[in-house]
Amino acid sequence: MKKKIFGIIVLFIMLVSSLNFVILVSADSVKQTSTSNTGLTVEKYVACLGGEGWFKEVTLLGQGTVQFLIKIINDCGADIDNLVVTDILPFGLEYVPDSSSIFEPIIVENNLIWAFGPPLQNCEIQIIRFNVFVSTFGEHINRVNVTGDAGVTVYGEDVATVYSTEPPSVAIHKWIWDPDADNGQGDWVDEHTIEFADEARFKIRIHNDGPNTIFNIVVNDILPLGLQYSGVADPIPEINGNLLTWRYDSIKKWHIKEIEFNVKGADEGARINTANVTADRFGYFVYDEDNAILNVGPKPNLHCDGTLFWNDIKAGTTVYSSITIKNMGTPGSKLDWEVESYPEWGTWDFYPSSGEDLEYNNPVTVTVTLTSPNQQKYSYYGDVVIVNTKDDSDKCTISVTLRTPRTKYNFFINIFLEKIFEDFPILQRLLNI
Repeated sequence: MKKKIFGIIVLFIMLVSSLNFVILVSADSVKQTSTSNTGLTVEKYVACLGGEGWFKEVTLLGQGTVQFLIKIINDCGADIDNLVVTDILPFGLEYVPDSSSIFEPIIVENNLIWAFGPPLQNCEIQIIRFNVFVSTFGEHINRVNVTGDAGVTVYGEDVATVYSTEPPSVAIHKWIWDPDADNGQGDWVDEHTIEFADEARFKIRIHNDGPNTIFNIVVNDILPLGLQYSGVADPIPEINGNLLTWRYDSIKKWHIKEIEFNVKGADEGARINTANVTADRFGYFVYDEDNAILNVGPKPNLHCDGTLFWNDIKAGTTVYSSITIKNMGTPGSKLDWEVESYPEWGTWDFYPSSGEDLEYNNPVTVTVTLTSPNQQKYSYYGDVVIVNTKDDSDKCTISVTLRTPRTKYNFFINIFLEKIFEDFPILQRLLNI
């Protein structure tokens, strides 16, 4: 009897234990999550601002803002309550405040959390858009997960990726050659001084600072008023007024291009010469500029005094006279001059025939020696032309008259005419006597 009772008790305990096991499994099944077709689908996309279309990944040149899209789909199983969307921002992505297309998320460290009160109804779709600023370079995987209650806990997740590459970078530098720098060895400097009408040589260096090849490089040099391109350059530029332009299809990373060209100082004063460069890499544009200062010295002004008039000179006779050369320009200026031309008749000599660095209001006397032509003729005419060798528009002209003894006029008429012609040589030329 006792054995029967014991057996019944054992059977009862086994039955209860069996029932408890079934209950525990059922409870676990309620708590389990689903990432497949359990009623919820989550999709994540990204787009560049101003771009067209949504993508699973985009590449951004440099820092900038992108927009993410989260698409939450109720797969028509049942309404989903207690919907919570958590977007996990990786390092380098920063949420842009007030950019959410619905209500603002709760921000906990690097998590953006949207908690919905109303259920996501059967077959309904919820869209969330928001902006982030990409502050670092590299790969940024942005993950979102969504949980809800549809009788069972439903779950979905997805990712979208932003690749941010270091943007292109270009640098430009501008210098002037100074032959006296570095103890007379010469060097490229940021500022230099030349005399008026002298030439100076500029150098432009364009450097691709990386990290990739840049394209469509345009270098512009804007010559300020008072500087003139002299026509000497390597390479030869495009010329549009005072704008010099050079173009390059591409420059590899860490490579350089160099440009040199000459200008003439056409007006006194400090002249700031600016050069700039633009380039791009797949639509990302970069720009840089630099300048150098060329100081142009005071402007000289050539002035000549004197006349060259000889009367009653026999053929083959040597005669002498003089003229005065002056620099009547800005105080402090220096004048370089030379005798540019003189009449073809006779034999001429000028001493000195040229000069350099003639200072303001410090005249020089030029002795003129002429051997008259062997051919007997009543009068010879012409001009002696003196020129500023650095500015051929700055000239002066000395009129020349040489008269031989041949005449048909009496003594007193000759004296009278000599006086008239000496004072008014143009009259003698018009009369051709």
